[in-house]
Amino acid sequence: MLEIGEKYYFQDTGKGVKEREYGNLLEIKDNFKKIVITADQFHETNYYGIEIWNIIQFCMELF
Repeated sequence: MLEIGEKYYFQDTGKGVKEREYGNLLEIKDNFKKIVITADQFHETNYYGIEIWNIIQFCMELF
């Protein structure tokens, strides 16, 4: 769940660009939560500590 007042990094991604999109987040060396937003319905949920959320899941967390 997203917490008010917490710092997050968000990145959206498309198909076939995992290394480019995740690489930017992997270079950030702090402990803030990193989340990739994807339109894919079937996807992994974690990539080297980066959470992967479907856009629907993301919207439900906001509202």
